Amino acid sequence: MINMLLFLLFIACAGIVSALLAENSGIVTMLWFDYQIETSVAFLIISILLTAILMVLFTLLIRNIIFAPSRFWKKRNEKLLKLGISELTYSVAALASSDIESAENHTRKVEKLLGPTPLTLLLSAQIAKSRGDEAKTQILLEKLLEYKETEYLAARFLSDGASKQENLPKALQLAQKAHVISPKDNASAIAVISLQVRLKKWDEALANAQRLKLPRKEKKRIGALIQLALGESFLADARDEQALILARNVISVLPDFTPAIVFTAHVYNENNMYNKAVRLLTNAWKKNQAQVFLDTMNSIISHEPHERKEKLLALFKGGVSDGIWQCKTCTHSQKIWQLHCDSCQDFNSLEWK
Repeated sequence: MINMLLFLLFIACAGIVSALLAENSGIVTMLWFDYQIETSVAFLIISILLTAILMVLFTLLIRNIIFAPSRFWKKRNEKLLKLGISELTYSVAALASSDIESAENHTRKVEKLLGPTPLTLLLSAQIAKSRGDEAKTQILLEKLLEYKETEYLAARFLSDGASKQENLPKALQLAQKAHVISPKDNASAIAVISLQVRLKKWDEALANAQRLKLPRKEKKRIGALIQLALGESFLADARDEQALILARNVISVLPDFTPAIVFTAHVYNENNMYNKAVRLLTNAWKKNQAQVFLDTMNSIISHEPHERKEKLLALFKGGVSDGIWQCKTCTHSQKIWQLHCDSCQDFNSLEWK
């Protein structure tokens, strides 16, 4: 609508100017070297307009010639990108449906159309992993470390791989790299803490636990679990006084956690706090008739006279609940609680079943 109005306005102005020129034609005289040129004003204006139009058309022609190659390549690249995205979609869909052969074929086409990109490398890595080709997966993941978009993901996957191969120093280095890239991600922080615990870097693990972006209660819980694992190693090494310091904090944070109760009872007993150990186990039994409490009590009172034993064990009458620790990550079952699953080595993944 606006263009139509502008066009009509232009026609109207042109008509007015034409009428003025017709009524007042006038003469224009020009001297060009030894020549004298006389013409009408109307012809001069028309000549100027035609010259301007020709110059504009010539400029547009030159511009089109100059930019023709870039437009050609732009259209070609847009076409390749469109085809590449289409092949990429086919590849992802095939991978999702476990059609590895088709996914690999489409990924090759994407690489031909778009060249190597972080996404094609990621797809190739997933395809190699699905085929069980660990060597190729490793190579592709290391290439993905070079790209900012996939650096974090590659570091996490490589860290997990190194961890499964028991190359813990390398796994920790990669996990720390991932955490630096994404410092607010609790998953990467937990991965670092997990590996520090396995490498017995206790102080670093406890310090990192305090920096987790979690509610205060949950941070204290994770810190207490790390102290529990450390305390058990102290107890095994007969470092009873150091274990006692940790036990007091652990039982205050985890008063109803069965492994914490058992550990603290043993620590009390080793530090000649026999009555505290008995009282702790007796109170725990009232809440939960777990076999491990009865076993621990038997262990602690083994040196007691028979009558004393009978009197204490009388407090533990009733049904004995039994169960097992199961990993919520891999469903592996084990009888003893540990901070890591015996099978998959996942951190803090055991639940009482």
